[in-house]
Amino acid sequence: MKFIKPSFSIWESQSSLKDIERAARVCYQSQDKISEDDSSAKILVANLIKREHYAMLEFGENIVLNVHRQVLNDLWVFSNEPFFKHFNVTFKDSYSAWLSMNPRTAIEFLKSYVKRTHIISNKLLKLFCSVYTELPRELTFSVASPICLFEENVYTLSEGTVPEFIENDKLIHVFKTVRFICDRGISHELIRMRFDTSMINEDSYAQKSTRYCDEKGAIEYIEPCWIPQYFKNIHDATTFNKFAQGLIYLEILYKELRAYGWKPEQARAILPNTLSTELVVKASLQEWKHIFELRCDKAAHPQMRELMIPLQEEFKKQGYI
Repeated sequence: MKFIKPSFSIWESQSSLKDIERAARVCYQSQDKISEDDSSAKILVANLIKREHYAMLEFGENIVLNVHRQVLNDLWVFSNEPFFKHFNVTFKDSYSAWLSMNPRTAIEFLKSYVKRTHIISNKLLKLFCSVYTELPRELTFSVASPICLFEENVYTLSEGTVPEFIENDKLIHVFKTVRFICDRGISHELIRMRFDTSMINEDSYAQKSTRYCDEKGAIEYIEPCWIPQYFKNIHDATTFNKFAQGLIYLEILYKELRAYGWKPEQARAILPNTLSTELVVKASLQEWKHIFELRCDKAAHPQMRELMIPLQEEFKKQGYI
């Protein structure tokens, strides 16, 4: 058994392929398979698409387009598609708007486009071509003769560079990804976050899987922030000892169950909430503001505040919010 402290790190974008791979490998704790070049990412992303496991594609760089407002009306052709709510929109003026989407939204839009070519307007064709040419080749698929000759103002939000957004545009179209080390109780609270508007992309999550990842060696637990480093009296020490002994027993039991032939997905049933987990969260700056508003509040769980208050300060220091 090993106690560790919770922590966070803000991930800077590397490329769509590498961002997707980095998040996906958290789930299976296979980070050792990441290559310095794009080769491992290309293989992994190809497998994700083949299996239609699109959730991890959400961690790729967002595509941002300057489109005519008529395009937004044309997009209602897809209003019944699940990906429709993931479009992010802000209006520049009476004639144009910013439209952004993550790679998952883009690839599902493209697949749906192929089925509807007979009812697609010329403006929507321009949008399709812009998205198609902007995606890394590994994220695209065979489409019959796409005519990608239209000029559109296309930008990808990488390495902190953004178009000339006003503040509200920036909050909605700029996304930040944060890796957390926390206990599973806190992770369950985090993945419940949703901003209540169809104009803002929902958060994206990747989490270490207790189903596929075996807890080998000393099991890591998050040390609760209310346990004092130095005990004021014998009662505190006795209480902590009971807590620690309980975790030691669960670790022994978990490994005995594994030795008896139980799979990790079966033996995990006896693991507690204080088990350490790795969680990656991608959200818009607007959504991060919403998260901080709720999770830094005095009514929030002490361990949540332990993570979120320093993260909020780091966001402010970096000028994100």
